Amino acid sequence: MTDRNLVIINTVVIASLIVIRFIVFGWILLALGIVVILPITILHLIATNRGFKKYSKIFRPDRIILWISFISFIIFILFQYEIDDRAGYMVIEAWLRKYWIGYEKYQYDFSNISFLLSIITGLVIIGADVYIIMRLKKLKNGSTQQRV
Repeated sequence: MTDRNLVIINTVVIASLIVIRFIVFGWILLALGIVVILPITILHLIATNRGFKKYSKIFRPDRIILWISFISFIIFILFQYEIDDRAGYMVIEAWLRKYWIGYEKYQYDFSNISFLLSIITGLVIIGADVYIIMRLKKLKNGSTQQRV
């Protein structure tokens, strides 16, 4: 797979996740979306697109960090806890119920695990994306490190 195809796939996945996130709009997105979710999404989009553009030139450990960031973002968006006027739910749960299961009754409260997953994956995304940007700057400046 070429670097260009990886960038396209990354962009489509991020855009799809954002669309899903907005379909399951609630009070948390309204309250924290601009302050927390939007900056993480922008950082992630910039870092991963730059990383995938140079995918064939980066080192294997850096590729692993890039994929960790990619997967963490998927988990970060899909497992966020959301609240509307009726109940609390995870984004993936609400999306599946709305489009695949066909009913909207929520039987379980996943707020504890969902909150923990969001915090952990959010921190992983920030750390991995900053690492990717720093490594790409080093690569641009002519790092003499051998490719593994």
